[in-house]
Amino acid sequence: MTNFYCPGCGSQRAIHNVLHGQIFEALRHNLLVGLLFIVLMYEGALFIVKRVFNKLYKNPFHSSLTIKIILAVVIIFWILRNTTIYPFSELAP
Repeated sequence: MTNFYCPGCGSQRAIHNVLHGQIFEALRHNLLVGLLFIVLMYEGALFIVKRVFNKLYKNPFHSSLTIKIILAVVIIFWILRNTTIYPFSELAP
């Protein structure tokens, strides 16, 4: 309706590409999928360490500062992907 790309536009295609092993194609559809998988891999690693080695580490992703930084990255990505200037116009899906 607004002709703007939201931060999640292209996410479904990106996740489909990741599941088929096409990582670079997934990043072309939505660059934030890279951030998502970094967070998920870290969370998974902490879960495995807790279950296997019975060690509990403090998770930096559960702090308010980290959440604010991720929110700022998403908002900046949203603004940049809707600009028509060359390097940023490549962020559109």
